[in-house]
Amino acid sequence: IQCMSEHLAPQIAAYEREIGTLREELLKEIGHLEEKKEAAVKAALSLCLCVESPALQKRLSALPPTLRTMKTDYASLRSQVRNFSDFYGTAIKEIMAAINEMSEANKDLLEKYRKEVALRRKYHEQLVELKGNIRVLCRVKPVLKEDQHEEGQAVVVTTDPNNESALTVLSKGKAKNFELDKVFHPQATQEEVFQEIEPLITSCIDGYHVCIFAYGQTGSGKTYSMEGTVENPGINQRALKHLFNEIEERKDMWTYTVSVSSVEIYNEVLRDLLSKDGEKLDIKINPDGTGQLHVPGLRVMEVKSFQHIKKVKYQPLTAGSRRCDPGLEGPPDSHTLQELTTHLPAAGLTGKRQQNRHGCSGTMIYQDSLANPVSLAVPSPFQNDKCEKLAGV
Repeated sequence: IQCMSEHLAPQIAAYEREIGTLREELLKEIGHLEEKKEAAVKAALSLCLCVESPALQKRLSALPPTLRTMKTDYASLRSQVRNFSDFYGTAIKEIMAAINEMSEANKDLLEKYRKEVALRRKYHEQLVELKGNIRVLCRVKPVLKEDQHEEGQAVVVTTDPNNESALTVLSKGKAKNFELDKVFHPQATQEEVFQEIEPLITSCIDGYHVCIFAYGQTGSGKTYSMEGTVENPGINQRALKHLFNEIEERKDMWTYTVSVSSVEIYNEVLRDLLSKDGEKLDIKINPDGTGQLHVPGLRVMEVKSFQHIKKVKYQPLTAGSRRCDPGLEGPPDSHTLQELTTHLPAAGLTGKRQQNRHGCSGTMIYQDSLANPVSLAVPSPFQNDKCEKLAGV
């Protein structure tokens, strides 16, 4: 409709200019004829005083019909101009009516889309809850080429191709069976692992808190699963990319703000990897009365896109450089955590969760190196260290 209106406007303007030009020419022609008539009458009168001329009388008699014809043409042009103005007004009204109709249709579609998004979010969270709010996944590390020729090597962990939740571990000559939420076989790809975690990223955008961490011995492949390589990125990079893709798809309805923070815990010392001097921090109880933990002084940086996050400069790790390699990681006491927070203003939102007046926020924590294995002899499987405290913030 807008294109049609833009197309008609130049034609209308051209018609109006043409009519104006014809009107001016007609008026000039009428003026010329009037002048000629007056001159002819004067000449005829002069000639009549001298001598009667049949030719002059004939010429004078031909002037009134010509003048009447010109007046008729002028009246016709004026009528066309009036009719065109009426047509133009009618066309404008029809265009405006069509625009209003489309606007109402768009409002209806937008309302339906919002309802569908709310319904999708509801079913998505129900699916996540059915799978379990706390899930334990196991990824079996494949045998590396450099380890294949060592003597005394034996396969101690096996998976069941017919059961994605079963895992068998050979310990002291006895087979022990374990049942987990999901077991990835040694040939599982980075994409397969991420697909299992992808719904949690959507939950973060919807306002839920999400914590993803890798747990295992040194060299078990935690950094590879979380960070990956440039050619084959891990959970961290894939999750960030998916999060910003989701935000881009929702930008016509909602506006999100995303912020990131990053810390290293080395020998129970907490360092801010986003500060210039790598300031040492500590975990405190939030003074707002909620009883939750927080890190005072931790730098939080707002980011606009996935590429923006990739350009963020981090302080080097205390433990030194670490390769994203399945067989090489940092010391057991070195942990890195990256927290990503999305904030959605509360105006115009509906949902089953009660939101505060500041809006709805979701936090996603990535932890790529929880390396201390838990001893089965310890009554509680959790250690009271800063890494596990911060992962629960």
